[in-house]
Amino acid sequence: MCSQENKFEPHLVDESSNAVVCHPDGPWTVLPGILDDQSAMVRINLGVRNAISHPDYPFQVGVNILCNTKTVDGMPEFEELQELYKIEDALSEKLTAQNKCLHVGTLTTQNARELVCYTGSPSEVQPIILGVNRYWKFG
Repeated sequence: MCSQENKFEPHLVDESSNAVVCHPDGPWTVLPGILDDQSAMVRINLGVRNAISHPDYPFQVGVNILCNTKTVDGMPEFEELQELYKIEDALSEKLTAQNKCLHVGTLTTQNARELVCYTGSPSEVQPIILGVNRYWKFG
């Protein structure tokens, strides 16, 4: 349990009760598995589990990043994986700024990585994704 001094920041607060709804920065859990006979890795943001079906975030946004290289089992090669982490961090930081989105999970499998977010305003999120896309050139 977190004490008042070491709470995750930022966090969403239910204004009616002043209770912390979620911690968008985690903690995260990793679930390795198999999807369509290919290796898969799912990372889930446990910090947002209390925000499921939150009325401020009714729209799902998926950002699919195709990989250039892959191993035999369909996962990105090590060097590209490092780049994917940088892209994900940049996207997540911009998307979650000012609570515009909740980054709830990431799926890596079959030569791609998909970030899954929820937002209340898809029109505000699209320019952010396009802006990061101009720099990183993902599909």
